[in-house]
Amino acid sequence: MKVTCLQANLNQGLKVVDGAVSSRSLLPITGNILISAEHGQLRLTATNLEITTSCRVAAKVEEDGAITIPAKVLIGFVDTLPNERIDLVLRNKVLDFECARFKTSISGVDANEFPPLPTTGGDISTKIEAEQLRQGIKQVIFAVAKEGTRPVLTGVNVRLNNSGIALVAADSFRLAVYKASTDQSIEQPVDVIVPATALVELSRLLPDDMVDIAIGHNQIIFRAKDIQLISQLIQGKFPDYEHLIPKEHNTRVIAEKGELLRAIKASLFFAEDAIKMTVDNDGITVSSNNEEIGENTTDIDAIVEGDGIEIGFNGKFLTDVLNALNSPKVVIDMNGPLSTVRIGSMGMDNYIYCVQPMVLR
Repeated sequence: MKVTCLQANLNQGLKVVDGAVSSRSLLPITGNILISAEHGQLRLTATNLEITTSCRVAAKVEEDGAITIPAKVLIGFVDTLPNERIDLVLRNKVLDFECARFKTSISGVDANEFPPLPTTGGDISTKIEAEQLRQGIKQVIFAVAKEGTRPVLTGVNVRLNNSGIALVAADSFRLAVYKASTDQSIEQPVDVIVPATALVELSRLLPDDMVDIAIGHNQIIFRAKDIQLISQLIQGKFPDYEHLIPKEHNTRVIAEKGELLRAIKASLFFAEDAIKMTVDNDGITVSSNNEEIGENTTDIDAIVEGDGIEIGFNGKFLTDVLNALNSPKVVIDMNGPLSTVRIGSMGMDNYIYCVQPMVLR
């Protein structure tokens, strides 16, 4: 292998694939990054066996070749180099670097030892704007179950059909649903579960461009510009959630998101268990108390339609969704102190968040 590239380009490519490098020692080779030059392209690849990311780096390829280099050494070393031209030459299992006054050799492991890369085909494919996908991930990812006996809830349900794409996440107490249109219709609906870690990593990598989504046997592939992420799927069936979404309400509150968020954050300092939200014709009062610390009460102006109500919440479940919403106004629909609450943005109907109230003591 004989390749020339800029330090900035190589450094950026390494940062792209770094998130998929395995930190576990069960298979030491997954702590390496595969550097391959073929067909006039330089490509970096990393995998932890569940997620595989690859990135094309702008370079001049004079001779093809491939080698794997320990990620920690490679990333740290390239980051220290000046932003100048780097000449890479592979001899046996040693990769030589020459950049400005730096002349360095790093021992690697044969590329054949690297885990076989997942196939890059897909039986079903579509396109979506990167910003829409990024927003969708942001608005559902916090509702994924962190642990538990139901592995399907540790991922995000991705549903594709002629109407577009839906991202759904749920644990035992809340549900988040985001819908968006896609650029290609799907003849055959598909319903898969993607690990949350894969979508968090994807959100970090997405450029401002279109994203190709392809779904094949037990894997999903995301491609955008020079970046590709392949993830294994979680096996199982995601719960039917449609019946959990309230269709009617007895009380509707429309409030400024920023004011409500500040009030809830303040109350969290004094919340022994639940924070209390009191709704009447004058607006909203958010309060909490702790016998050892003290108490807090904040009044907020709001438009209130319907019955007054006193209801308890896990404060974090509210701050999570308020931080994710884009609209300056939030809409909260309630049916009683123990009934599922629906939260969304004013004027936006492609996102739904449902949360179970807490019993007030």
